Amino acid sequence: MSIIYVTSCLEIAYNKSSKVTVGPNPVVWPKHGEIEHLSLQIEHKQKQEKEDSSRIDWRRNKVQELSSQGNSQREIAQILVLVLIK
Repeated sequence: MSIIYVTSCLEIAYNKSSKVTVGPNPVVWPKHGEIEHLSLQIEHKQKQEKEDSSRIDWRRNKVQELSSQGNSQREIAQILVLVLIK
């Protein structure tokens, strides 16, 4: 996988063959299989972000529900801990 470091106005690109390209906009073409690997990484990250978002939405809704029932912040925290342990 190629890594590009941006330092001031120059980009330095490193690739697996240890070749270094320095210039205003070096072009480093991905090697065979890297695109598929990067695509899988992106898909995994998007899936993880969606799951994280779902968990945050669930927690937000649960806090709102418990708050509307008159529970204090301390009680809500204790309930959430118990729910997440199960």
